[in-house]
Amino acid sequence: MFIQYVYHTLILIFLKQIISCPIPFNIQSKCRCAITETGRVYIYCARKQLTVIPHFDNSNIIFDELVLSGNRISIVHKNAFNGLKLRKLELQSNPIEIIENKAFIDLANYLEEFILSTTITTSQLTSHTFLQILSELPNLKRLSLRLFNLSNPLNIYNYHNLILRKLTQLSLQSCSIKQINDIEIFSNLFPNLERLDLSENRLEYFNIPLISSLKKLKILILSKNKIRHLNIHPLLSTTTFNPSNSLIELDLSYNGIETIDENIFELISSQLEILNLRNNELLTEKHLTFLIHLNRLREFYLDYNRLESINQLNFPLNLKILSLKNNYLNQIDLSILTRLEYLEKLFLSSNKLTKLSLKYKHIFPSLEVLELDRNHLSSILSLNAPKLKQLNLDGNHLGRKIDKKIFSNLPSLEKLHLRDNHIEFIDNNAFHNTRLQILDLKNNSLKTFPLITKLNETLQILSLRRNQICTIDQHLINFYQNLHTLELDQNPLHCDCRLKRDFKQIKITGQCQSPPERRNINLNELPNEQFACSMMTTPQCSYLTKLIIDSDTDTTTIVTATATATATATTTTKTTIVTTTVMDIIEELVDNIDEQQNSFTTITTTIDNFSFEYIRIGDLTITPNIDKSKLLIQWQLLPSIIDENSNDEYRRVYLKDRDISGFKISSNFPIYKMSELLDILQRNYTLDYIQQGEICLYLLYKINYEKFCKQLQLTSTQTLKSSFIIDPNQQQQQQEQSWYMNEPTKSIFVGSMFGILFILILLTSIILMISRCSYLSFCHSRSSKYHQNNDSKSESLLVRPTPTNTIPWPMQSQQHFYPPPPHHQLRPVSYQTSISTQCTCPTHYHSSGSSSTDAGSSCTHGQNYHIYQEIINDDLNTTNISNNHRTCRPLKIDTNSPLTSSTNTTMNSEQCQLCSLSVLV
Repeated sequence: MFIQYVYHTLILIFLKQIISCPIPFNIQSKCRCAITETGRVYIYCARKQLTVIPHFDNSNIIFDELVLSGNRISIVHKNAFNGLKLRKLELQSNPIEIIENKAFIDLANYLEEFILSTTITTSQLTSHTFLQILSELPNLKRLSLRLFNLSNPLNIYNYHNLILRKLTQLSLQSCSIKQINDIEIFSNLFPNLERLDLSENRLEYFNIPLISSLKKLKILILSKNKIRHLNIHPLLSTTTFNPSNSLIELDLSYNGIETIDENIFELISSQLEILNLRNNELLTEKHLTFLIHLNRLREFYLDYNRLESINQLNFPLNLKILSLKNNYLNQIDLSILTRLEYLEKLFLSSNKLTKLSLKYKHIFPSLEVLELDRNHLSSILSLNAPKLKQLNLDGNHLGRKIDKKIFSNLPSLEKLHLRDNHIEFIDNNAFHNTRLQILDLKNNSLKTFPLITKLNETLQILSLRRNQICTIDQHLINFYQNLHTLELDQNPLHCDCRLKRDFKQIKITGQCQSPPERRNINLNELPNEQFACSMMTTPQCSYLTKLIIDSDTDTTTIVTATATATATATTTTKTTIVTTTVMDIIEELVDNIDEQQNSFTTITTTIDNFSFEYIRIGDLTITPNIDKSKLLIQWQLLPSIIDENSNDEYRRVYLKDRDISGFKISSNFPIYKMSELLDILQRNYTLDYIQQGEICLYLLYKINYEKFCKQLQLTSTQTLKSSFIIDPNQQQQQQEQSWYMNEPTKSIFVGSMFGILFILILLTSIILMISRCSYLSFCHSRSSKYHQNNDSKSESLLVRPTPTNTIPWPMQSQQHFYPPPPHHQLRPVSYQTSISTQCTCPTHYHSSGSSSTDAGSSCTHGQNYHIYQEIINDDLNTTNISNNHRTCRPLKIDTNSPLTSSTNTTMNSEQCQLCSLSVLV
């Protein structure tokens, strides 16, 4: 009922506020009235490109806040807030240049907090404007001004009896203040001031008299000034100041302080609890002797200085927070800090620490947070901190293995960061006495999923990003009963039969990297079907191809037998038995891992006996598969003890210590190919099937390599082993005789032939296009559906019928779809034939539009005329004919005699060719 009452009350307040919202209709698109969840009513007009303060309607509601920040207001006019009742006004980030008198007079009775800043450094907001604001707003409690020009002293003669008794917080940031000389005026104006912020000004010395005059001052912020020395002025040494016992926090960060007088804080405050000296220039412990006078100091921040040692310092015993980040500390004795019984947080990040000295008997009784990240620590001694909850060791050099003794005395540890430490192994009992909930192991060299036996009930978040993990065993994940987030991104995960995918309700991230058909698929998107075991792995996971994993079968047998034996039991009994079975499996895995770790010494002794022998390729076996689609290449190394060792991790280290980088395989048929770099533990590779050529295996060192080659002589069922190797002398003779068929000669020869052939084809195509392009265009433009035979097609180039409406000319889209008459035999169209043999019009067009090819018919100039005749007529009718134009005269034709071949032969061939060329042009 109470919740409903509060809910309805808020609704009523909101409705009342909406009904009486003082925003005029013309600016409702830029301002809005609203109410927060806590019931605060406000007007929001921020970042609306307003150039003036809007005129609001009168309202009886007292608004908690008016926000006008981020606009373009340059002038605050007189009575700008007439009719409004506000408790807080935000007028920051505006280009305000002028504030008129009585601009805020209408807010005098209710305004308690005022935030004002301009974006113009050359504005007219001076000390006079500052006093004007104070006189118009006597009830202010919190005032914040920024980018005013307060370099001139305060002149209060025109403001009699001006005292702001309610003002407790004053901020004058970036106001060009060099010093405050009128200490008495300042202290009288603000007699109850508790917080003073003078940061980002131009103060050059520490004003002790000002602090002493402000009797109620608790917080003083002087950061980002130009104070270089905190010394006692000689004139003050003879004067007795009563220290301000009210000051509890002092911020002197970002000043470049070089020296601090040992006794200066005796004149400031003996009650100081928080001291911030970040980003200064303090070099030695001698500059920190003042700490002996700060017995009540609880928080001390000394980050980003130049300290190299703190072993001789006497820190105040009441310290709770000590921060020494980003200094030059190279060695520290933690024993001096164990004296701090109340120390809760210790920050030593980003130093140059290589060693931590601490005796076992020393205890941090109250320490909860310890940060040692980004140092050069190669080993960590056992810390004794019973209340430590968070430990950060990122970015150190902790080495290959995390020993179980490091965290043995941290029973309350909940959050541990170990990223960027080159960790390869984690002892199964490393965290047996902790209660870890978050474990960060990003960017290490882990190759197996960590199994930490004592975290099965507490671990909730496990991050394994950017490691070398190839597969996951489902039993290991289920071992952590409360795990809800598992990060496996950027691991070379091999998603085949070995990867269990029943992740239950765990939020898991990560993508498969192999085999190729499942590359970049998210783990939580994998289908539930059974995957086949694949040998196509990434180089980091090549060792999986030699593992025979039968844990699935063993687990299934155990669970099935358990279920059969308890078929008549209750559900609770079944659950208990299955859980016990999984725990047994985990214990067996732990025992196996322990046995492998214990066998390191024996294996090291055995293999070191062979360290004198040179590592080389022992044998190369090439086997085709059944369908002859692939070739399986296998090899061995000598001495054989290397591959006989079952511990892959030691084999990898052993080979790397002997400067072996990996393997590569090449084949020269049908073209030369070279594989990618193969892992040093990989002993097999697959190629596409070939029956001839040469396959070579390269053993790569850092500065050289060893090559082992075989000529293929495969039959349908053969496996190429050492017995099929051609005699080296004979092989060398064959290579010398057929050098032109070897690589890279063969590749260069084939590539050159294809290049020459391509250039010849390209040149031929260009020549044909140039020689035939104009012919094809001319022929295409003169084709017609009424061309009845090949003669008429040729002659139509030279003869044009008299224009008449009875000849239906075809459309361009229809020109090529009329077949020739069936009694004519098609032959290629030739311009040269018509030009060289005929210059007259043997074809006659009748008025009906039909044509005839009768040899006895005559050529009359009435119905048909030669095209040259039209050119002459056009020339006669044209004025201003250029003398450079060539005219083509018609041939004299006897109309009474029929046209025969003899007539054509008597013509002047040169005239025909000249006229024909004119037509073409």
